[in-house]
Amino acid sequence: MSTAYVNCNRKGFIEEKIYELDKGEDPEDVINHILGMNPQHISENEKTIIGNYPNTYTYSKSMAERSLLKNHGKLRISIVRPSIVISSYEEPSPGWTDTLAAGGGITFACGSGLMHYVYASGSAVVDLVPVDYVSNLILAATCFTAKRS
Repeated sequence: MSTAYVNCNRKGFIEEKIYELDKGEDPEDVINHILGMNPQHISENEKTIIGNYPNTYTYSKSMAERSLLKNHGKLRISIVRPSIVISSYEEPSPGWTDTLAAGGGITFACGSGLMHYVYASGSAVVDLVPVDYVSNLILAATCFTAKRS
């Protein structure tokens, strides 16, 4: 499970693939280097560490994909990259959510009447996908990958 924004640090046409690190570094070396840092140093230098990623979430998902690619061996893998996951459309019940973080909080607030509008540009694109769609895709991708020859 990754995110549609895993390659958001790139410009131009972005392929559905796992890109090498810009400097050709090993993802595990980068992760181990960060883990060896003083937490205060990480906090103070976060923007330098994550480079042109907008946040640590997209950066860590990118590193996870690269580590998976490096270590999967003969195991077939699939990576699902949804955009912003929100409450369910139908399953287990309409509007179900287990978190009020990120998109879940906004959809809950709007759906329950706590929020009546969201200030945004009329041309803004909102990439939301219900959690039941994502979980069904994960099951389908797993089956497809397992049956691939």
